[in-house]
Amino acid sequence: MSLSSDEVNLLVYRYLQESGFRHSAFTFGHESLLARTPAVESDVPYGSLVGLLQKGLQFLEIERHVREDGTEAPHDHMTRPFEDAKARVTANETDKVTLVSAETAVMLAGHKGEALCCGFSPSGKTLASGGTDGTMRLWGVPGASDAGPVAVKLPVPGNSSSAGPAKTSSSSSASSGAQPEPAAGRAAAEAGSSNEASVIAWSNSGEWLACGGGLGGVVVVHSNGSARAELSEHAGTVLGLAFSPSDSYLASCGLDGRVSVTECEAFTSMPPISTHRAPVLDLAWQSDSVLATASADRTVQIHKVGTERAPRVFAGHSADVNCVEWDPTRTLLASCSDDASVRLWSAREGGIFEFKGHTAGVHAIEWAPGGGGGGGAGGSGSSSAAAVGGCASPSALLASAGADATVRLWDVNAAVCRATLRGHSGLVATARFSPDGLLMASGSIDRRVVVWSVADGKPVRTFEGAGGVLALDWHPSGGQLAVAFSDGSVAKLDLRE
Repeated sequence: MSLSSDEVNLLVYRYLQESGFRHSAFTFGHESLLARTPAVESDVPYGSLVGLLQKGLQFLEIERHVREDGTEAPHDHMTRPFEDAKARVTANETDKVTLVSAETAVMLAGHKGEALCCGFSPSGKTLASGGTDGTMRLWGVPGASDAGPVAVKLPVPGNSSSAGPAKTSSSSSASSGAQPEPAAGRAAAEAGSSNEASVIAWSNSGEWLACGGGLGGVVVVHSNGSARAELSEHAGTVLGLAFSPSDSYLASCGLDGRVSVTECEAFTSMPPISTHRAPVLDLAWQSDSVLATASADRTVQIHKVGTERAPRVFAGHSADVNCVEWDPTRTLLASCSDDASVRLWSAREGGIFEFKGHTAGVHAIEWAPGGGGGGGAGGSGSSSAAAVGGCASPSALLASAGADATVRLWDVNAAVCRATLRGHSGLVATARFSPDGLLMASGSIDRRVVVWSVADGKPVRTFEGAGGVLALDWHPSGGQLAVAFSDGSVAKLDLRE
């Protein structure tokens, strides 16, 4: 049994109404597009969300109390869901797992609210983060004061006076009647929507950093924090950002269902290219001219940028498509969905394989760099390649993270699950390979970061923060890990010690 994102949204909406949070319920219903969902509010019984949570706690209690062989294990009665719900690392209790201590972790404080995203620059000299407080922070900027980070406040689209400490030197204008009006950002702000720094993206050169906001605006800054451009691209939260391989274009997607492409030399907008009928949740460049998008309309689209050609539409998922990512050879596209599946697509042939194994929605995917992540099971022979439609990939390992609290490693060429990594007690929000592909880091709402050995699937490092893990990123050297937590902190973990 699994719940779709629409059903979860309806449960939350109903709970907010029952609890008297009328304004919050209205705002949440508007932003989650509940009016477009087939579910009916009257079909949700009173107290449904609380009831489901109580039953979930009872299940965790039973799971904690009964061993795999059926015998009972004595334990303290569980009164809280977050501290001792289940064994944290279950791969092998006798394995030695090194705890990254708080003394060796560098905790970067500054965000007032949740830290939603983080990412190292390609050079590794600067760490950027974004939060619900509407600021993007740059840590370790060369020449900046050691007292704290450079903070850039996201402007309200259409209101230049709201810009942060550095004003823009260039601004794009809408080039199509389909683009949102500049006043959309102001109207959303007046309605109480949050201008959170929802997503960030470094250019491949490391010269520019883009950040998308909760009111639909995109700001582009220099690596030192000085602003370059303010773009009013969307009428709702920006959910995805990516520079093209040569940094010629910046693509963004959002809650409004639009995909916008900006030419980066002068930061001017091109006509929107999306034909999605629901929010666009993610995007990924194959080349400077080919862009893949994932949407809550359950489809994946392949767009030819700069032409009027209609996009190729790939259907197959039965729920929201959360992520898309090209393999390092740019020949295979992977997607994951709330339908608990991971699918592979060819830009020319369409869908070629489906991986099943997760028991709940899959929220993140990533290809291993290079040749598949440190050896282990699986191969790339011709018979194995036939299993995925004859499209063998030298980057044969794909990771997926799900709401079932697991990370799975898929051998693409052999079309099998190489390993299931079990070490979390809640939804795994993110999973990232180290630059050399030998390690995998996963972060969960259970507040834990687990670093795994890809070769044998065993945990080698753990760290627990004060809030749920919302994002993480590896330093280009592979020796450090940045983590964004829901309590507003950003941690820099040194894994070399």
